Amino acid sequence: MIELFRYDGRRVVVTGCSSGIGEAVAVGAAELGATVVGVDIKPPASDIAEFVHMDLGDRRSIDAGAAAIGGTIDALFNCAGLSDGSATPSQVFAVNFLGMRHLTEALVGGPLAGGGAVVNVASLGGLGWDNNLEAVQQMVALNDWDTAESWCAAHPEQFARGGYGFSKQSMILYTKERAVPWAQRGLRVNVIGPSPVDTPMLAASVKSVGQAFLDAFPRPLGRNSTAQEQAAVLLFLNSGAASYVTGQLLWTDGGYTAGLTTGQIDRPGSGRA
Repeated sequence: MIELFRYDGRRVVVTGCSSGIGEAVAVGAAELGATVVGVDIKPPASDIAEFVHMDLGDRRSIDAGAAAIGGTIDALFNCAGLSDGSATPSQVFAVNFLGMRHLTEALVGGPLAGGGAVVNVASLGGLGWDNNLEAVQQMVALNDWDTAESWCAAHPEQFARGGYGFSKQSMILYTKERAVPWAQRGLRVNVIGPSPVDTPMLAASVKSVGQAFLDAFPRPLGRNSTAQEQAAVLLFLNSGAASYVTGQLLWTDGGYTAGLTTGQIDRPGSGRA
């Protein structure tokens, strides 16, 4: 059974490999026997087999990077992302969704075409995607980058609080919509939704939501997640141990959404006691 969790003989791509969850995934995958191709805008400090420079906000950079990856890929971990405190809403959305999708489709159409697994990192910021379904469906249906950007410009209401939330809502629906057609090709795809994680990205989030909001955020387990805890779930989902799991959104939030569902936790800002 333990062999199902290992990555021996598998070549995997990890975006955002230089910090946070992506770095933890890259290190963990290598420890489990994988040949790791790290993708980021800056080189990683950790030792990995291959590194490809890529700016997920730039289509030309993505196309060049995808070509450089080449070969055969057995798994893709989409961990790269920006918070609202680190860039403009359009830049955040471009990196978190448009760039993620552009790279994924390029790899699925090539190195990943014969099968494998994809896992995406969304967030609690994507909560409410099903209540915003009409807008999210419209976005996910727009496969052309320029058309998608024009749609965003015409719908400022989706970006009133920045680009992060809508990017993660779009990622969740994208994952679910791709699950069935990709399954018919032997390819699995899943997505996780972490609560606050102790990474450099969390510090940037303070600029958009404020330290008081983060301090007051309900944490049933009494603490933030670590990057390694999120990486462990991602490594499971792309491993042979999850070979019958696809199209799933897994809230890796320490019980937060369970508390919302059962009324034991109020959403921050609800004004209720």
